Amino acid sequence: MPFVVTPEFHDQYQKVSDRSVQCVDDAILRIVRDPDSAWARQGQVRGELGAAWLVVIECSGETWTIYWTWPHRDEPLQLLLLLPG
Repeated sequence: MPFVVTPEFHDQYQKVSDRSVQCVDDAILRIVRDPDSAWARQGQVRGELGAAWLVVIECSGETWTIYWTWPHRDEPLQLLLLLPG
């Protein structure tokens, strides 16, 4: 499935430690492969601009949260934010 990342996601991705990058990559691929799974949709946030899903992962002692959305099935999935902690 095609996906795009925001500049904010990309900037934070560049800060992922070497020991955690494979784990973060695996989580991204899991979301992209099956965005309708319960795992990929383990949490949801809603705001004035719409809704996004979040996935919290533990990677080598670090915690990361991936925020993503897929507002239109005919468009690429969007990775919005990658936040530590």
